[in-house]
Parts: sequence; structure tokens; C-alpha cells
Amino acid sequence: MKHLTATLRPIGTAMLDATRALPRSWPAALGLATYSVLVLAISTLLAPLGFAGGLVVGLVHAAAIGSYLHLLEIAVTQRRAIAFTEIQESFGTYLWEVISVLWIFFLAQILVVWILQLSAVWLGLMLVAFFAFNPTPELIYQGRSRGLELLKDALRFVRQSGLVWFPAQVLILLALGAALPQHRLFLLQAFGPSFGFLDVGGLFFTQLMSRTPTWQELAGFVAAVLAAHWFLLFRGFLFKATGRGGRRLREWQERLRG
Repeated sequence: MKHLTATLRPIGTAMLDATRALPRSWPAALGLATYSVLVLAISTLLAPLGFAGGLVVGLVHAAAIGSYLHLLEIAVTQRRAIAFTEIQESFGTYLWEVISVLWIFFLAQILVVWILQLSAVWLGLMLVAFFAFNPTPELIYQGRSRGLELLKDALRFVRQSGLVWFPAQVLILLALGAALPQHRLFLLQAFGPSFGFLDVGGLFFTQLMSRTPTWQELAGFVAAVLAAHWFLLFRGFLFKATGRGGRRLREWQERLRG
């Protein structure tokens, strides 16, 4: 019973903390929505430039991810309201940490997909990476490492705290996948080492470019952004709680409470 309580307590606490942090972190949610649409718009505009355009888009993409992670850091680790001006100030933060991870996966993709031409193998590897390196975003703003060392830290965290880290997230994603079957691929890629949460703008971008979106589509996009932001807040608080010594420490704390 102590083991079960030690597992469930940080999950429930993280959900409550994320809900409380949602209204005071609204600039981060606004940043997520803006960045997600902006990156897609720049990608479309620069597509004719080929590789050079791709490099520019990659830098903007990494900068946007780093900026949003910095805003999460304020909400999760500092537990304070985010000022609107901090959106601009955060741009460029964690740029090289994000690039160091994306570059590793890019090189791996070149080897597996382009050189060896094993696309099916690549999909399997990405699924493994989703679980093995899942807390990479949280490690960027709550850790101190980059690149391969950061991925090693993520794998170490999964080994030590995976039983607390994954269950609630998997259940939430399964429920969302059942309700939104057309977005299952987004849900799989959004929350993990590929930083796919920034692709939430893709749920809205097509309608924005082709016609004036309806209010239902706008409401759906806002709901998707808020849901993604809450989920990342939840992950941040859960990582903070479970990163303090692992299961044995949590069980010892439960014995003290008992």
C-alpha cells in the first residue's frame, strides 16, 4: 500500500500544481500558440529555398522550443506568474540545448532513412526513442546537460522513475487518441524528445491559410493549445517531484507521513 501511495501521490500533486499554474502561465500558452503557427508559416514561405531555407526554419524552430521551455521553467521551478514581456526576453534561451538533441536525431535519420533506406526501421526507432528519452524537454530546463549526455540522463531517469512517469501520461494520451483518432500521430510525437508539441499549430494552420476559420475551429485550436500546455506543466511538476531521489525516497517519505 505504501508503494502504491508513493507512486500515486506525486502524480496527483503534479496534476493539481499544473491546474493551479495554468492561469498564471497564460503568456506561455500564448507563446506556444504563436510559435506553432509562426514556424509553420515560415516553413511554408521558405520551402522553395531548399536546404538553406530548411536551416533557417530549423534555427527558428529550435529557438521557439527553447523560448517556450524557458517559460515553462518560470511556471514550474520558480512557481510564479509569467509576465507578458518575458515572452520576448525568453527567445533564444536553451537554443543550443535544443539543437544538440535535434542534431543527434537528424544525423540518425540521415543514416537510417537516407543512406540505409530503412524507413520502417526508423519508425520503430522513433517509437523506442519516445519512451527511452521521453523526459528530454524537462531535462533541458531542469537539468544541466546537452546532447548525448542529456539523452543519457533521460534514459537514466526513465529507468529509475518510469513507473511513476509513464502510467498517467499513457492513460491521458490513450483517452485523447480515442477521442481524436485523426490526431494520434501528433499525440505520439508531441510529448517526447522530438519536441513535437510545437506542431500543435498544424491542427489549425491549414484552415488559416486556405480560408477564414470558423469560431468552432478557433475554439478547438485554443482548447488544443491549452490542453498541450497543461500537459507539459503536469510533466514539468511530475519530473520535479520524481527527480528527487526515486522510488525508495518516496516510499521512505510515505512511512514518515504514516
